[in-house]
Amino acid sequence: MILQAVKVTRDGREDVVRGVRLGSVPPAAFRDLLDASRERTLYNVRTTNTDAVSVIVPNLIFEELEIQQTREIMMVEKLLTDRTGEKGARDLLVVAGLLAVADPADLDEMVSTVGGLPAECRHTVRSSLTLLSLVEPVSGMPDPSLFRAQVTRLLARIEGPVLDG
Repeated sequence: MILQAVKVTRDGREDVVRGVRLGSVPPAAFRDLLDASRERTLYNVRTTNTDAVSVIVPNLIFEELEIQQTREIMMVEKLLTDRTGEKGARDLLVVAGLLAVADPADLDEMVSTVGGLPAECRHTVRSSLTLLSLVEPVSGMPDPSLFRAQVTRLLARIEGPVLDG
């Protein structure tokens, strides 16, 4: 699991890449590895609701990797953003729209992603989902009342067994 991706431009500027999943990294890509940090970082990653693994890895810079936009990462990002004002309410309604097109695999990935977050972030996601179940419809946006049962089931899955790491 890639926890953070950064695009490094030729002039050295770093831009965090959000809402994407890196494709599988073929062994040949490591031949074109540009750099690896000396520093190693320990990551505890949830692989299922009950299993977790720990990995120690350096930061790696590849010449090129395939990336894909993912619904579940976008949903988690929207659920973690500031909830104040009109933008916060609209972000929740975007999540409703993403839930409308999410398939079971997307929801499994979302639950897994949320499970790997720090406790305070998991709490924020649960709070935002609770708010989503209460938000009133807004013209031109998905009607959140249509997704209340789905949000309830999602909350139950997210609130399942928790591994702190």
